[in-house]
Formats: sequence, C-alpha cells, structure tokens
Amino acid sequence: VAVGSGTQCATGQHLSLSGEAVNDCHAEIVARRSLKRFFYAEIERILRDDESSIFERDDADTLVLKRGVDFHLYISTAPCGDSALFGAGIDVKPVSPTTHRLHRENPKTQGLLHTDRKSG
Repeated sequence: VAVGSGTQCATGQHLSLSGEAVNDCHAEIVARRSLKRFFYAEIERILRDDESSIFERDDADTLVLKRGVDFHLYISTAPCGDSALFGAGIDVKPVSPTTHRLHRENPKTQGLLHTDRKSG
C-alpha cells in the first residue's frame, strides 16, 4: 500500500514552510506519508459503512484492524539518522531475558535527532 524512494531533505531557499512542497524526501518518510494517506482513505470507508475497509469497529466503537490484516516493512538499505548510527558493530547486552541495552562509545548521542541537509 506504500512505496517510497528518495534520499534528500530540502533546505534554505528550497524549504517550504507553507506546505506546498515535501521537505523531507527520504524513502522512509515518503513511504510513511503514503501509508498515512492509505489509512485515512480506509477510515473514510469505514465511516461510510463500507465493509471493504481494513478497519472494523470493536465493542467500544473504536476502529481496529480486521483480523488477518498485516503490514510489513521492507527496507533495502539502512536508513539515515539513528538507524544508520546503530550498526551491526554495536554491542547489545542482555539486561534481563526480555530486555537488551545498547552499549555505545558515546551514549549521550543515542536517540538524538539527526538529519541530512542538502541544498535542493
């Protein structure tokens, strides 16, 4: 339901603050925007009582995914930002049978927002 391809963010004079352009064109962002658009269309379907929606109402009248509906994410290359920073060489040590902790050289940078800025 969603595919994304791209590698750059707009900056400087190319940055749109009015919503006329997509500022972040990284593949995962483009795919996320497409997926959100799909979800909104499916919400509109269920609000029109269209049975073909992927959503259904539960006993509390909350929208939930129908049984058997699954989503999968496939990424052919490592994304930018934290995902690229936490590579295979990082030591992951078990804290408990169900919890693991990353051990980095500089733990103060873990989880901080990182961006690629390119003109254009």
